[in-house]
Amino acid sequence: RWGHHRSEVKEHAWLLPGVSPDRPAGHVHRVEKNLHLVRALGYRGPVPQSRLPDRSAERHRLRQALALNDSRALIVLHPFVSPFGRFKEWPAERFVRLARRLVERRHRVVVTWTAAERATSESIVERVGDGCELAPETSSLKELAALLELAATVVAADTGPLHLAAAVDTPVIGLFGPKDPVRYGPYSARSRVVRSGAPCSPCTLRRCEHAICMQTLAVDDVLIAIREV
Repeated sequence: RWGHHRSEVKEHAWLLPGVSPDRPAGHVHRVEKNLHLVRALGYRGPVPQSRLPDRSAERHRLRQALALNDSRALIVLHPFVSPFGRFKEWPAERFVRLARRLVERRHRVVVTWTAAERATSESIVERVGDGCELAPETSSLKELAALLELAATVVAADTGPLHLAAAVDTPVIGLFGPKDPVRYGPYSARSRVVRSGAPCSPCTLRRCEHAICMQTLAVDDVLIAIREV
C-alpha cells in the first residue's frame, strides 16, 4: 500500500497506507501533492492533462439553445457550492451586482442552476433584467462541461463547476475565502483567484457562521480579474 505522508492527511487516514514518501517540499497544490506519490515511484513525465469524453453533440445543442453569436462575450456565473460547504458561498446579492456591471459592459450573462437552486438563480436573473438569463438545463456532467466550454469566462466559488470549467480550458475566476487557493485553487494557467484579504483567511474550519472572508469579497475585484484573465 502506498499513500500520502501522515502529515498530509486528515482524520485517521494515515493509518491506511503501509508506505509513504516524504512530504512534498513547500506549500503545494493538491494536484502536485498527488503527483508527488507517483513521482516517488519513478514517474518523470509531464503533468497529465484532463481528458473528458467528447462533447460535440452537447455543445451543438447548447449553442442552439443559447442562440450564440459572436456579438457579446458569454459570462457564466455559478452562484452555488455544495450544502456541506455553504460558508464558501459568495452572497447572491453580490452576484446580482456583478451581473449588472457585466451587462453594462455589454456582456451576456448566464446563471447556472439545479432543481434545488433554481429559485435563487431565477431571482438573480429577474433582479438583473435584460442581458442576464437562466442557463439551459444540463442533465449530465458532459452537458455542464459543454456549457462551461462555450463561455468566455466562468465565475464561481470553490466548487465542482469551477474546476470542471478549468478542466475544459475555459478562463475561470475562483472566489476564495476559507480554503487556501494555493492548495485548492483552479489548476489552470487561464485562471485568476479573488480573495477579500480577511485576516482569518484561509482557515481549517469545516463550518463558519460569519464567513467574513466571503462577505467582504468585492465585486470590483472580480471585475478586474475578469478583465485580466
